[in-house]
Amino acid sequence: MLGGLLHRLPASFLRNIRWQYAANLATGLLGGAYVLLLGNELGLAGFGAYSLFTAIATLVFNAFDLRVQEAVVRFVASGRSSGTERDGSTAAVLFVLDAVARLAAFTLVALLAQPVSNLFFDGAAVGPEVTAVAALLLLSKTANAPALGLLRICDRFDLNARLQVADWSGRLGFTAVAAWQGSLEILEVVAIAAAIGGVVNVVTIAVAIRTWQRASGERIALHRDSLGRLPEMGRFVLASQGISICDSVVRELDTTLVAWYLGIESTAIYRMSKNFVQILWRAADPVFLVVMPEIRRFLVDGRRAELMEFLRAVSVVLLIGAASVVLVSALIMPWVVDAFLEPRFAPAASLFPWMAWWIVICLPLIWTHALAAASGVPQLQLLANLIGNAIAALLLVILTPLWGVWGAALGWSAGLTATFVVSFALLRRRRLISAAA
Repeated sequence: MLGGLLHRLPASFLRNIRWQYAANLATGLLGGAYVLLLGNELGLAGFGAYSLFTAIATLVFNAFDLRVQEAVVRFVASGRSSGTERDGSTAAVLFVLDAVARLAAFTLVALLAQPVSNLFFDGAAVGPEVTAVAALLLLSKTANAPALGLLRICDRFDLNARLQVADWSGRLGFTAVAAWQGSLEILEVVAIAAAIGGVVNVVTIAVAIRTWQRASGERIALHRDSLGRLPEMGRFVLASQGISICDSVVRELDTTLVAWYLGIESTAIYRMSKNFVQILWRAADPVFLVVMPEIRRFLVDGRRAELMEFLRAVSVVLLIGAASVVLVSALIMPWVVDAFLEPRFAPAASLFPWMAWWIVICLPLIWTHALAAASGVPQLQLLANLIGNAIAALLLVILTPLWGVWGAALGWSAGLTATFVVSFALLRRRRLISAAA
């Protein structure tokens, strides 16, 4: 059955998905080792503080995330003899928009770091740590999204895969060397990640621009031609930013709420479990990156019936894969925690299934956002994310004080599930998918 379904998927999709799975498997293993290393070196309280610093900075950066990667897929031609000066100018505008948004996010974090930190650390001078995390995000994220968008539309997922592996290999390797030489401090961890992430980001941008320009024969430079597209692009990225703001609830606000209600050590346990669930999602969701360009091609060619067949096959394959991966991971998680972390992290193992079950429901529907964006109606996904994250926020506020980290885990998972289910329902209602999809 599975083999038959795979044969029904486009060759370009299967080729790109293989590269993305290879990258995500490698980065999942490297990321897992990295998290375990930090947990061991920083200890329960240190890892909790590091997680909260990261959550505070990332919360602001998420609010300024325009999801430009998807705008590139939507507005820039693939470059297969179809690139134009207008496309090059559009790409340049999107690069500038992303850079301005990231710089604004860093500035806001730098201004608010210490006042916000005072709420959690009783006036301790931890503002520099939060600002350092913001600098890491600035260096590793600025212009990265449009660069990845160019690689996606050029079907160069192999380059993206190699760069991701290089990034996580460098972070893990240099951090391990620093730990071997002496005890690690949070600022040292952040500095190493910022150096490696910044270098890899610069290389990613250069490789992406060169790849697209070679494919299209055009340069990426600002021209007046793109001004006419600014209103349409503006509506698209503003809707995308709305999605990012909504998603802040399940991305980082949950961590800050756990810290607020339960303290730093509970935050460490919650975040350790969440990190492994996110690694599991990263190892399982390459479809998210690959599927949007593929959907866009179906829509441009007017092959809606084939698109529905494609989505059905993808959903079945992902359901089988998600159920298998979640089950196996839940069985081995107690051994991982016991073998590699101090005993005080033990509750993270029993918390893991509470935080992972949503993947079985959501992974088969991961294409819903891509379909909305490729169809030019990201506002549908914005509405779904608004509803799902409102549910998550409500449940987090109610259940965390009642049931501790288990209540937070349940609220987080329920909110994510609601987002994907509502997104599917809205697409059906808009008739962008048939009843059989």
